Amino acid sequence: MKDITEIRAYLRDKFVGKAVTPSDMIKSCKAVLGSLPIVANSLTAASGKPVAIRYGDKLGSTDGKTIYLMQMPIPGASTDVDTFVLMLALAYGLIHHEVGHVNDSTFDDQDINESRQSPLIDHIFGIIEDVRQENVHIARYPGSKLYLDGLAAALQVTGHYSAVTAQEPPLAILTGYLLYRLYWEYRGDYTVENMLIQAEDAVRQTFPEGLVARLETVMPRMDDLESSADAMDLARDIADLLQDEADKAKEAASNPPPSGADDQQGGQGDSSQDDSTTGDPSQGDSPQGSSSQDDKSQDDSSGGGSGHGDGSDDDQAQRAQNLQAAIDADDTQKGYGDRSGDIASALKGLVNEVESDGSDGHVDLTGAHLNAEIKTTESNLPLVSPGYDMAEALSVTAQLRMRLVREMQAFTDGEISVGTRGRRLSGGHLSRVGVCDGRVFKTVDEEVEVNTAVCLLIDVSGSMKDQRIALASQALYATTRAMEGIAGVNVAAAAFPGFSVVKPFGVSSRLVQDRFHLDVHGSTPMAEGITHARRMLSATPERRRMLIVITDGDPDSRPATEVAILSAQAAGIEVYGLGIQTNAGEKLFPSWVTIKSIGELPFTMMGLLRERLFAKAA
Repeated sequence: MKDITEIRAYLRDKFVGKAVTPSDMIKSCKAVLGSLPIVANSLTAASGKPVAIRYGDKLGSTDGKTIYLMQMPIPGASTDVDTFVLMLALAYGLIHHEVGHVNDSTFDDQDINESRQSPLIDHIFGIIEDVRQENVHIARYPGSKLYLDGLAAALQVTGHYSAVTAQEPPLAILTGYLLYRLYWEYRGDYTVENMLIQAEDAVRQTFPEGLVARLETVMPRMDDLESSADAMDLARDIADLLQDEADKAKEAASNPPPSGADDQQGGQGDSSQDDSTTGDPSQGDSPQGSSSQDDKSQDDSSGGGSGHGDGSDDDQAQRAQNLQAAIDADDTQKGYGDRSGDIASALKGLVNEVESDGSDGHVDLTGAHLNAEIKTTESNLPLVSPGYDMAEALSVTAQLRMRLVREMQAFTDGEISVGTRGRRLSGGHLSRVGVCDGRVFKTVDEEVEVNTAVCLLIDVSGSMKDQRIALASQALYATTRAMEGIAGVNVAAAAFPGFSVVKPFGVSSRLVQDRFHLDVHGSTPMAEGITHARRMLSATPERRRMLIVITDGDPDSRPATEVAILSAQAAGIEVYGLGIQTNAGEKLFPSWVTIKSIGELPFTMMGLLRERLFAKAA
């Protein structure tokens, strides 16, 4: 990619998709943002290690046990799409990068930690280990390549990955070249191609001739790295190689060839065998556009503050001095290494920018809704005692229940037709043979398959107290029982706050009837409740998934609830809102129904299910 405009377009394409209008782009971004907590917690849970996500000043790092992150703000109306996209790219990239370290990097190896006391080795090791573990992570989760490549692109836009020129400090030139070269060639991240072209040119201008060729003799070992220890071995070998090159260059500068030898060698040059082949795009070793040694003499004459020259003895001495300066650099000098620090700095800057523009709250990356059980029941569900009369609820809805089952059965059964051809005779039409009517073969059209998972999510916050929660609990049980009678429908029920499974998928409601005697408590964390229900639905095998949210009031955070709904829809879940004496969710949910009395609840829920199932199945 040649410039920042092209990189921004690349990121938009990856995170916004087919959305065209600014409002649709923002909605797409919010949907992606809403999935971040689920992705983060799923990846850490899959690692099999006791990984926690916490907020703090160690943002963007991991010690193998804890990944340090921060809350992600929900951008307000004044935040532009590109800023939103950059924040998403960095957040997702950071998650995948750090989880890769958790799964595949070694943190407590004394030999590695001692070697990292050298700033040069620490920088080189950080680059090599990043590339190695990201390759392993991509092999394990192929979809992560999109986010890890997007990470490099976002770092370029924010300026944390910048063009390396000959005017940079020697350490920055050397490590910048290694960073872009290894990511381009051994990680397959082509977003850094233009950066590599400039960095290679700077290396050729700054350091002894032959350095690039020497480095290329050890780079292929990247393909064989299997551990952090292997990465450190390679980093140390590169450091030794660099010192060897510096020593040879200093020796050559202090012992120039006898007079006349320069003229004899002038047409050849030490680097004719060095970089002219590696810079040739036809050899496949460098990206198209890398400068060759034939171009270098012109570039050398324009070199700036590092003492680049025209191949004279002074120039050779300066090049040796530059390389030694890179080798001897301390922690205060600019250099590239493990990208975690750059990611953290870039992400923190964007988060601060979004918040200063006026954010609409935050999407939490931790919380009970992300770790709560989704397949089995738990004992912490607040219940009333004595319970409600569920027999009364079933009797009230029995007729509607039976009609719904009959209608769905008739709708899903295949239509039978009789014709003059086929393989199966229709016993009821054989008499037609006597009147020369050949329509005696029976054909059954393909059945309509419902194949739907439905999660009923009920609000049990404090405002649902007294008769309201009693009737709502009865209606929830009656509706669940009714849906269980429909072939192809898999139903579950959940409640918030508390993020509890009332009835799991695949378990008969008769077996957990006592869990429907719900009691009220807490506020209305609807966003978290929807996320919990989404996790339940995502674990089901059904092709179609529906979520019906039953509530009597405003959520604690409308922006967060909007993000959760958009995220669920993006995951292929149909979301419906059912308000009890409230229109609060009318502009929040994509489909909203209001009932005036709690007694309407069971009939409205089953009517909604009937309408949606018929409409979709047809």
